[in-house]
Amino acid sequence: MRPLYLCFLLLCGCFGALSQPSSQLLQLLEASPADSNRLNTLLRLSRMYYDINTDSGLLFSNEAIDLARRLKMPEKEAEGLKFKGDNFDVRGTYDSAELFFNRAMEIQQKRKDHKSVAGLLLRIGSLYEARSSYIEASNYFYRALAIGEKQGLVQVEAVAAANLALVQQHLANYAEAVSHYTRVLALFRSVNDTANMITALNNMAAACSQPAFMRLDSAWQFANEAKGLAEKTENYRQLSTATNALAGIYYERKQYDSAILTYRQTIALAQMVNNPVGRAIAQHYMAEMCRVAPDSVLRRQGIMPVHKLDSALAFEKQALDILAAHEDVQRQGEAWQNMSAIYEAMNNYPAALAAFKKHKQFQDSVFNDEKKEALLQAKMQFDAEKKEETHRAELKKQTLIRNGAIAGGLGLLVIGGVIARQRNRRRAALQKQKEAELRSAIAETELRALRSQMNPHFIFNCLGSVADFIRKNDLDAADRYLNKFARLIRMVLESSGEKSIPLAEDLQALRLYLELEALRTNQAFSYQIRVSDAIPQEETMIPPLILQPFVENSLWHGVAGMRGEGKIDIHISAKNDRLECRITDNGKGRKPAALPGDTSKPKSFGTSITRDRLSLWQKAGAAPASLTINDLDTGTEVIVDIPLYDQAAINA
Repeated sequence: MRPLYLCFLLLCGCFGALSQPSSQLLQLLEASPADSNRLNTLLRLSRMYYDINTDSGLLFSNEAIDLARRLKMPEKEAEGLKFKGDNFDVRGTYDSAELFFNRAMEIQQKRKDHKSVAGLLLRIGSLYEARSSYIEASNYFYRALAIGEKQGLVQVEAVAAANLALVQQHLANYAEAVSHYTRVLALFRSVNDTANMITALNNMAAACSQPAFMRLDSAWQFANEAKGLAEKTENYRQLSTATNALAGIYYERKQYDSAILTYRQTIALAQMVNNPVGRAIAQHYMAEMCRVAPDSVLRRQGIMPVHKLDSALAFEKQALDILAAHEDVQRQGEAWQNMSAIYEAMNNYPAALAAFKKHKQFQDSVFNDEKKEALLQAKMQFDAEKKEETHRAELKKQTLIRNGAIAGGLGLLVIGGVIARQRNRRRAALQKQKEAELRSAIAETELRALRSQMNPHFIFNCLGSVADFIRKNDLDAADRYLNKFARLIRMVLESSGEKSIPLAEDLQALRLYLELEALRTNQAFSYQIRVSDAIPQEETMIPPLILQPFVENSLWHGVAGMRGEGKIDIHISAKNDRLECRITDNGKGRKPAALPGDTSKPKSFGTSITRDRLSLWQKAGAAPASLTINDLDTGTEVIVDIPLYDQAAINA
């Protein structure tokens, strides 16, 4: 599960850190008449209590709003509406929070308080971010960024830019996100914005702890700095996030005792500051601890190994209940993925498959290709509007120059014309660049859509094999077959959303497929998979399931039905920064398979799909790829030639 990434907020109004204890403020409230002093006390209590008791926080904000209206103080009314929205936000009642943020924003827009308007736009964006609605969140962040740039509000620019970096973090663009955070962190330091400094450090620690961007030493440094600042400022909400990050680092380093202790501290802190999502994340990782930690560690931590899977299931269910109540779609998907792993460890395969389907359903609802393209278009629209505004300012400037040139003489007119022509050329070049970027994004979307067609085709053939085997009524063999099939289905579903995967993972899925077919046909064929020692299988990246259709063709159209033993040879080698994959069989070849009356198996369309996949892969920016099919004296040879990429090149 992704760690607790926090949105960056802009401190608007007169209240930053609240130093007075709540008991003193409550005594002050009892003695205050209905005046501006009472109003300020109510606002302070409303702000304070959303971390303690939202019921009380809402009571104080309601009275503050009513008193501000009677005193005809719209600025204070807007603050009361904003704090009321904050209380609903902590409750996870996001629609109500957005309603009151919008009402506050209407007042601040009439007052032309640009900083407060930007702060409210950021708050609304954070509501959508919490629900994994990143397109809507980005639109609000871009609007706040535009206000900051136009009004020269450095802190607004920094907060908006940091939240846009947060969206990149959700998209798993960790290197880009950390790069942005490093820049905005310097801005937060310059304006002494400690709260957002802690948020940036926590998010940087979370990004550096991700398996796809593992920088544990940096993560440890960022999380400890965030923890120190949170303790110094007594910001316990941020402190719970920092301890969560530190626990995650212990987990990645396999220091399970320290991880469990720190996750328990996180749960206690999250409960103390009414941070249910933070508690749910820690509970999710406690479920992970119960599932993967050695039995000796679990005993030391008071968890009985014999009950570890039951404990894991209980922790994950508690986390899911909280995440569902807070409409956290992306984390629900990740929690269901862990539930699937727990059920699989319990040998409850129907429940594991059902949980994994839930995971895919939530995952697809967060980021399909249409949403990614919409995010790209939102960024491009913002950039275009920014350039258009710059162009209008430039045009106004050029108009003044042109008028001066008319008054001053023909020479200045010529200079003005040259400047205008250069500007138009720049605009045309920028437009071409924008169109090229969009074409590249569309090609990538087409590639993902076409790749998804492979999965139903592949799964259909596997299910046919399962049905055929079960009909033979060999229950022991059927059980072994179903276990392998469940693992294979899981690997296929996990790889379906990836542009490329490690060669080792793809070959593991291929071996499982061949094992299933060998079991089904009673070892009617043999196979071998050979990989050159010069190829690092874990680091070499290839498109998922790129070889499987040809292996399937060799089975169904080549060696199937042979009188002698069928043989399939898969050889993978590296030549001149290229990966050459050869699939050879001793079957009947293509021509006999096409003779009239051959009904052994319907004609496969995997070859045509793979040709299209390789073509679209090139459109998306990859180096040339090729597919060659040779007819041998006995059998068929397929050669797939693709660029040799490693993990570092993919992440670059």
